[in-house]
Amino acid sequence: MRRLSSKRQYWDRSTTAALPSETEVCQIRIRKTGWKSVVKTRKSKEIGQYIVVDPDICHGQPTFKGTRIMVKSVLEMLVKGWDWDRVSAAYDGRIDHDAIAEVLSLAGEALIEKAEERQRAA
Repeated sequence: MRRLSSKRQYWDRSTTAALPSETEVCQIRIRKTGWKSVVKTRKSKEIGQYIVVDPDICHGQPTFKGTRIMVKSVLEMLVKGWDWDRVSAAYDGRIDHDAIAEVLSLAGEALIEKAEERQRAA
């Protein structure tokens, strides 16, 4: 590559146009859109005492606080007939019985809420 100007544009032999470097592209975008719009603030949402939904963790799926253990996985284990001790042991004790009880309570509430919505719609 051959340097063309002091603006860090380089000429690649395979192309005929001058291309900005990666850092220049980032700086251009920051100048045009402003820093606050480039850096998006994502907030986590707490659902109960043990469950959190964070867009940066497991694509926004509900997980247990401080872990990447998805609530969905624990519910699937319970549906398969696993007892609470076995579920807790599968995750090295990072999920305690209170957290499992909260998952089942919230799942029950969600089921009841969904059934009530369907009754109202019918």
